[in-house]
Amino acid sequence: MKQFDKIGLIKHAWELVKKNAKLIALLMVAFVVYQIVQGFVQGFFGEGLLAALVSIAFTVLTLFLEIGFIKIILKLVDGQKAEITELWAYPQYLLRMIGASIVYGIIVMVGFILLVIPGIYLALRLQFYSYYIVDKNAGAMDSLRMSWKATDKNVINVFLFMLILIALNILGAIVLLVGLLVTIPVSFIAVTLLYRKLSA
Repeated sequence: MKQFDKIGLIKHAWELVKKNAKLIALLMVAFVVYQIVQGFVQGFFGEGLLAALVSIAFTVLTLFLEIGFIKIILKLVDGQKAEITELWAYPQYLLRMIGASIVYGIIVMVGFILLVIPGIYLALRLQFYSYYIVDKNAGAMDSLRMSWKATDKNVINVFLFMLILIALNILGAIVLLVGLLVTIPVSFIAVTLLYRKLSA
């Protein structure tokens, strides 16, 4: 078991947000604009086959941007310089990300069907697969196995850490939703710091 200071990780994440405030602000603006565009386009197409295809396209695009976002945050955590243009700079990971996300989704869904708790457990154990794809160039199935190994004997600690982050974002939402523009990047960086801690 690898011990980690939950509050310490969050404090470290906050310091990184302040240190990289300009880039973080750009990422948040991009995130908000993307959500608005996605909502508008999907609302325009309504329901039906075409709407389903548009939804799938946005799902793939979201995974593509997630890859860039993870890469940027990993660089910030490692003390390296990152640019907003890196959001769309890593298409080589996309197919693996899609494959791993589908497998992850199926596994977690089956877990939730089995009385919820197994779903939470599996989600916690496998959640770092995307990091292993982007950071370690792992294959789709290997990334899931690596996440499973990294979280071995640390499920309770990881679960408690996620609960703290959920509470933090609830507080952010209470502050007229504006607080989420701070708590979301803090949470994402904190999870990335946890990944670094568990994968070391």
